[in-house]
Amino acid sequence: MKNQKSGLLSHAELQKLTLTRQTSLATMFTGASLEISGNIHWEELTCVGYYPEKTLLEAVVSVKQSSGYSGGLCASGSFEYVRFFIDWGSGFQDVGFTSFKAHDISDAPAGAQHPLEYFVYLELDETNHKRLCSSPVIPKVRAVLSWNSIPSNDPNDVPSFGNAMDCHIQINPRPVLVLDLVDQLKISENFDPDILLNLDTEVVLPSKPIDQLNIDYKFLKEYKEQKVPDHRALFSLLHPLAYPAKLNTPIPQIDKSILKELKIDISKLIEALNEEKANVSFEELCCVGLNTATDKLGAILKVKKPSGYGGSLCNKGSYEHIAFWADWNNNGTWDEYLGTASVKVHDIANNPDGDLCYAVELPLSASQHLKLCSSPNIIKVRAVLSWSSLPSTTDPDDLNTWGNVVDSLVQIRPGKSNQGDNPGHRIDFIGNVTVDQIDPVTHLAYPSAVFIPQTNRPWGGGVNFRAEILNSGSPGNVHFQVQYYESGISNWLPVNTTHTFRTAEPASGGGTLFSNTFINAADYGGWFPYLADQSIGRVILSDLLAVWQTGLRSGAHKVRLAFTTDHTHNPVNTLYSEEYIIMLDNIKFNKNPGFGNAIDTSYTIDLVIDGGD
Repeated sequence: MKNQKSGLLSHAELQKLTLTRQTSLATMFTGASLEISGNIHWEELTCVGYYPEKTLLEAVVSVKQSSGYSGGLCASGSFEYVRFFIDWGSGFQDVGFTSFKAHDISDAPAGAQHPLEYFVYLELDETNHKRLCSSPVIPKVRAVLSWNSIPSNDPNDVPSFGNAMDCHIQINPRPVLVLDLVDQLKISENFDPDILLNLDTEVVLPSKPIDQLNIDYKFLKEYKEQKVPDHRALFSLLHPLAYPAKLNTPIPQIDKSILKELKIDISKLIEALNEEKANVSFEELCCVGLNTATDKLGAILKVKKPSGYGGSLCNKGSYEHIAFWADWNNNGTWDEYLGTASVKVHDIANNPDGDLCYAVELPLSASQHLKLCSSPNIIKVRAVLSWSSLPSTTDPDDLNTWGNVVDSLVQIRPGKSNQGDNPGHRIDFIGNVTVDQIDPVTHLAYPSAVFIPQTNRPWGGGVNFRAEILNSGSPGNVHFQVQYYESGISNWLPVNTTHTFRTAEPASGGGTLFSNTFINAADYGGWFPYLADQSIGRVILSDLLAVWQTGLRSGAHKVRLAFTTDHTHNPVNTLYSEEYIIMLDNIKFNKNPGFGNAIDTSYTIDLVIDGGD
């Protein structure tokens, strides 16, 4: 990951820079340009990567100082913006930006010193760039950080406060279709076009399960030539032999003829596994942060070599597993194992300069640990990387042969702690605005809030609601509604009664399988079953749960998320998220085709552009 950095500052230079920082917001509004660029004294983009399974561009930003961010958590603070660009082969293209809020947060109490690590993400539309597994797609990504000013859509512009970072990413291949085989058959002289008459060429071809052990043997000779260590190449075979009691897995059968041919001594390889810990020559965990607004942990790792990962994109590959831990009291003791997130990696022959960056994200149940804005809640999190074998869920200090550990300080969003049974279900986005960017007085999104697209201030038309329901169990175990309060009848009503859920899950032959499921809530007593399945990695794309067609409604409206595992939907057994108030405005305006009279006097504004009344 390549980073732009500025030099060290003298005390006098820092004082001058601080004054410039304090007046930078006014400077932006006057249109004047600042004399500085690329300063990373206050904040720095430290990692950028991609989560192929969820099509998320991700970045981690380090907030370094205790002041200089326009006020504490009880004040409005300021925004850190990250814009992403991607180069598919013909130059960088702007793909959008996101943001998070930064505040002045004291370094007291002890153990909460800066930097604080923040994680941001943005969904990437990769649809038109997917290829078959035999043709890896490895674009370059650039992320640009800018404080209090939205970065330019010119990828080469350097912000006044912030920096840029590049890294290559890997796009998951598309599945193999019948059409792909037909294209190959057309090359044959004996191809009969009539074969297509009763053939659905868009059907995805099923893949047979891959025997990982045979894959290890298959690549062993090739890996020897590429100088991949034997205890790496045969890791899935050796690991159960090295730790039989710890793993409690069947002992695999060994093909001694292959090992003898290649002069491999299993006992010496097992010794190497036992003696070697935290090897980062093949992969390394680089950054860990928290998206404070949405309670999501993120981690970014770098894959350094072109081979040693269990085969190409057309083979099974292997997984990089990252386990997360929390020190809720920030006292040096890891209180809770939070879960493990995984990303699949492969041998990529065109891995440029060992510069291939992956990312993962994991929801954090923070609702029982919230504090008011007057008491900033800084906690330590740990991420443990382990290649090809799951990391420990009981010992945060247990490192496997391949991987490493990163500790970070993160900021938990302010709020009222929930000590009940609610496991932390909440709405993350309303109309593409994170809920922490909604003004509690005006019920509008803050003027500098980031929208995707840049709309919804106020809200109107179709308003989407995005959330991830935590600890939901098997698909359909939890039923949910997104609800709004109808003051005219003094009751909470569902915002929608039908919805098409778009899900994604790992395909058996590699890549991602997308599905669309239409559900009529009437079939489930007026509620929707939650379709995500953590056990197989199935997610609801963009966490989209509902779209509210607001019609002609205007004014402040309350909304919330309701959920239950009681399929009779007894209110006694129903839990609710926080309530949010948003301002709706569905008054439509038309341009005046002429000058003088208003088109319709019922409209509150009638504008004429370029002259006239």
